[in-house]
Parts: sequence; structure tokens; C-alpha cells
Amino acid sequence: MSTSSDSEKPAGSAAGRAHSRRAKKPKPRGAAALARTRGAVMGSVVALAIGGAAAGTGIGMVMNDPDSEAAGPVNAIAPQVNPRTITGEAFALAASGDCLNWTSSVRGQPTDIVSTTCEEPHRFEVADRIDLTEATPDDAYPEGQRRVDLAGELCAPAIDRFVGDRPLDPEGRFARALIPPSAEGWEAGDRSALCGIAAKELDGSSAEINQPFAVADQHRLWEPGTCIGINDQRTPTGKVECTEDHAFEVVANVDISGLFPEGEFPPEPADQTAISADACYNAAVEYMGDVEALRRTTLVPAQVMPISQLSWATGSRTVNCALMRVADPGPFAVLRGSVRDGVTIEGEAPVVPTTTEVPSPGDAPQPGTSDGGAGAAPAPAAPAGDAGGGAGADAGGGQGTQQGEVPVAGAEQPAAEDPGAGEIPNVFGVPGGGN
Repeated sequence: MSTSSDSEKPAGSAAGRAHSRRAKKPKPRGAAALARTRGAVMGSVVALAIGGAAAGTGIGMVMNDPDSEAAGPVNAIAPQVNPRTITGEAFALAASGDCLNWTSSVRGQPTDIVSTTCEEPHRFEVADRIDLTEATPDDAYPEGQRRVDLAGELCAPAIDRFVGDRPLDPEGRFARALIPPSAEGWEAGDRSALCGIAAKELDGSSAEINQPFAVADQHRLWEPGTCIGINDQRTPTGKVECTEDHAFEVVANVDISGLFPEGEFPPEPADQTAISADACYNAAVEYMGDVEALRRTTLVPAQVMPISQLSWATGSRTVNCALMRVADPGPFAVLRGSVRDGVTIEGEAPVVPTTTEVPSPGDAPQPGTSDGGAGAAPAPAAPAGDAGGGAGADAGGGQGTQQGEVPVAGAEQPAAEDPGAGEIPNVFGVPGGGN
């Protein structure tokens, strides 16, 4: 581990920039400085009142650089002259390395963006602010596919600069993202947009994370006890209550250091499932309390989400184990209820097999018994259209991202237009809708 001081961190890295921002504390002001500030404020008030040239200059400063110290007096008296503040203060003041969160949306745009630390739950880490003026010569507010295209065209370079030598894994849990101003802010003249990194669920919807990207595990992980929803195509979506329909329930985070051979590349997805089978079985027994309780679920314990090559290269060594059932039609059976509290499978209570042996992933059903959840237990691939070609090929060798291909998240599918009240929007063009 490096022992260099924060002042020695590379200026171009996300960590270095964050440190630089933290170091820029306001200097104590003496009486003369405070008097000058009060004079500037009063001058702005007078100029604003009479509509003089000074007001135009002050407003120009706010419009061009609303975060500058010189614009402070104008912002203090007339913050509405900064069109960014119409979208919200957190959006207006956000700078590279800041983290933002939100809960609700209107027409695919967060409506309650708040600033937070990157060690607290957040949905977006700012890489840079960009100007959309030249990219929107028709002056039309970017919506739908146009917004997605802008994310790919303009944000990718800014985000690549931000992440530096720790490239973003398109098969992992992060996506390149863009947040434009609100439609009202756009009408008021705001042409700024935030480029950054956002955590995403399997269906592309926004997710929360509580670490800055610079130190976060890029491999997708959920806490034990988390249930992952299921859509009409029977593929996994995002976190839901276990009382709702879901594809699997996470039972453990397992460190596979020492299980998988160390090297430049992780094992193939099917091999990862096989190698981790015993560890996931033991984790499921511990989660359920004993072997008999696990057997009565008739579900299969297996690793979900194989570690990709890029996540492996950036240090990912922990995987999720979950209980699931492969189905026909599939890929997953519909579960409802926690496995610890009377789970149903396709609306029916589990039919407990007569054998006392719990099948491991990949075992064929034994003659004369129910399948007991036996059979191949593929690690779920992301839905069709997911940037990166899926979150990992299944045990049968499904389609995935071609070697070396780094597609831009958001370049495939437009943002959702009318999410319901309280739904999390696909505001940054992550494929899958964002419901």
C-alpha cells in the first residue's frame, strides 16, 4: 500500500481531484475584505434595482460561472438569475467528484436531486459538467433517443478522463450517465449537463451505492436477503421486496480468493459456477439454518453474475450466491416470498423430493424423483439490449460482449418517458428502461 500523502495523488485521478476540492477551504476574511464584500453586495442590490450596467455584468458572471467567488454576491441576492438553480441547487453546484442522489422523477428527469458524500448512498458521481449548446443547434430540449446519443457522444470522453487508469467495466454495475437540466431550466437558458457514473440494476434502472467509484467493487453485488425481481421475459430486473415476484434470493457474499486460480483472466462463467458450487451450497445451508431447511425449498444454490475480465483486473474477488430455480419456460421460475418464510414457486408450495440429498448445480434429476430444483443453474445474463452484451454469459455459453469491446452505456435505448410516481427513471440512458 502506498504511503504517499494526499498531496502526492495524481491530479488527474478521481481521488486526487476529490482531495483537491476538500483542500480548498474558504480563507478567513479580515474586516477590510468583509467590508469590500458588503460593498459589492450593496452595489449589486442597487444595480439590480435600477437595472444598470453593473447588474448586467453581475448576471453575466452568474450565467457564465455561477460557482465563482465573484458571482457570490449576485447569487446571494438574486439566485434565480442562475438558470441552473431552477433544476435545483444540488444540480447547480455539482462539480467533478461530487455525488448526488434522488428518489422521484417526472418524465425521466430526477426532480429532487440532493448532494451527498460519496460514502453515503448515492446514485450518481459527477465526472464533469458539459455544455450542450453546440450539440443542440436546433435548441430542442434533449429527450428520448437524442438524450441517450448525447450521453454516448459527449460523456464518454469526460468519464474516461475522470476514471483514469481504472476503466469502467461495461459488464459491471456501473454505467456512463448524463443528467440534463430540467425542462424548466432549459427554458430559462441552462444548457449545462452533468456527465458521470451511475450504479445500475440488471434492467438498467438506477441503483444506490455507498462508495466512490475509485474504490468500489465493479462486480455487481447485493446484500444477503435481497430479492431480485423478474420481468415478463423471466429475466432478472432490480431489487424488490421478497413478497413480490422475483427470480432469486441472495443468500451470501462469498470471497472466492483461493477458489479461483489467480491470473490475468478469471475462469469462464460456467467454470465459475462449478468452482463456487460447494461454497454456495455451504452458504445456503448457513442462511437457511440447516440442510433439511434448504432441501425443503427445492431451490438450487448457485453463484450469480460471473466476474468479468475487467472487474477481475480491477480487483473484484467477491460473488453473490443465491437460491433459484431454472424453469421451462425460463430462464427463471417465478418465486414469491422469502425462502426463510414459505417461498412459493410458480404460485405453488415446493414439492419436496423424496431423496434426502440436496442436488448441486448441474446435477441431472434422479430417476423416480421430482427434479428438486436440479439441473443447470445458469448465472443470469442481463436483458437483451444491455450495454456490454449482458452481465455475463450463462452456463450454456450465451452471447456476451466481444473481447475488447467497450460499448457505451446509454447508446442503445431511449430513456423512459413517463415513469409512474415514485419510480426511478432511466435518466441517463441506461438500457432496460429504468422502471
